[in-house]
Amino acid sequence: MAHTSHFVPWLAARFGLGPGDRYSMLSGLAHDPLHRDVFTPLCTGAAVCCPPPGTIAAGALPTWLDAAGVTVAHLTPALGQVVSEPAEGVPAGCLPGLRLAFFVGDVLTRRDVARLRELAPAVTVVNYYGSTETQRAVGHHVVRDDPRTGGREVIPLGRGGEGVQLLVLTAAADLAGVGERGEVHVRSPHLARSYVDDEALTAERFLVSPFTGMPEDRMYRTGDLGRYLPDGDVEPLGRADRQVKVLGHRVELGEIEAVLGRHPAVREAVVTPPRAGDGRVVAYVVVSAPVEDADLRRFLRERLPEHMVPAAFVRLPALPLTPNGKVDVRALPPPARPDAAGAAPASELERQVADVWCEVLGRPGVGVDDTFFDLGGSSLGLVRVQARLERRLGRRISVLDLVRHPTVRALAGFLAPDGANAMPVDRGLRRARSRADALGRRAAVRGRPAPGGGTTG
Repeated sequence: MAHTSHFVPWLAARFGLGPGDRYSMLSGLAHDPLHRDVFTPLCTGAAVCCPPPGTIAAGALPTWLDAAGVTVAHLTPALGQVVSEPAEGVPAGCLPGLRLAFFVGDVLTRRDVARLRELAPAVTVVNYYGSTETQRAVGHHVVRDDPRTGGREVIPLGRGGEGVQLLVLTAAADLAGVGERGEVHVRSPHLARSYVDDEALTAERFLVSPFTGMPEDRMYRTGDLGRYLPDGDVEPLGRADRQVKVLGHRVELGEIEAVLGRHPAVREAVVTPPRAGDGRVVAYVVVSAPVEDADLRRFLRERLPEHMVPAAFVRLPALPLTPNGKVDVRALPPPARPDAAGAAPASELERQVADVWCEVLGRPGVGVDDTFFDLGGSSLGLVRVQARLERRLGRRISVLDLVRHPTVRALAGFLAPDGANAMPVDRGLRRARSRADALGRRAAVRGRPAPGGGTTG
């Protein structure tokens, strides 16, 4: 009922929806955007256009949208990427009739908007924000500016529609200040009542507003992080459950994805948490042009701390999608452990250092110019390398020495008796060393890696 009595009248008035529109039905039958694909046009007298089987593919989908005369489309960001995927026979401006594209279900970026506008130059893009629990109580942001010029990469969540507030609250349930990180809550009379047969989860997520204390004044705790922008819109900062610990630091995976997506050769990117036995994250990328891992790492190191640079990059022809059009993280393949090594050790000392690295990293070989962290090494691994090298060489070695000489060649040169083989510091390694210095000092002082509690509570 909330859809027809509250949401549709507001939506129709806000965006001028009417009988002349034609909607694409692209949602799965179990996905809540189906309500918008079917009931909104039925309530406004518009047409519903159903694609034939096999249409949702690069090239086929924009061709069908144009042929069907679709004027309004509801998309997930991942499905929008399928629409805008370059394909033979799909020219720029091929969707002149698409006037509204509503996105929901995941983070929307300026890059996603720019790509869609290349095909549909007259389209108005609206970023929805909500969840199944909030029914049709949503926030929205209309993308007015040109997404190709400046601004934040991630499109804001915006603000609530009629009768809805997006509230960013601190851990103390106070309203956050502008720019202050907090958890997003949806305050509205149009929320679901509860979770079926789950009183504990209902009490955790459906709350009484702390501002009135009235039982009928309810809000939903989303689990999403955000902050207020100066204009009052809410900017997403990722999921609380997507914050992971990497080398003792808190890392938001969405931030890595956003930065990686700005590389000119990367079309899509998904970053996954560290796997068991590996302290680094993995990036899955769909590229539009050949690009080396070293180039991607260099691009990220210029913009992110060292501990946020993925240990591995896996190239895919396309990101796997669920029936609901979201990225299917469970279908991403595990990264292959690269067995091929670079240049082989040229001296006995280089061979001993390389042997220790192989033992700690669980690899059959390493190149003398590979860096320890690029191979998936962690702070704990550094301490293991330190202990094994000290036993094997019979001399004291500090963790800082390992951090400052992160390749086999550089470390062997430093450890040589006369230092004659010491290599000058490679400019490409300076940033890696400076980013790891604090971690190395702490581990050196304590004689062990930083605890899992992180550097800031």
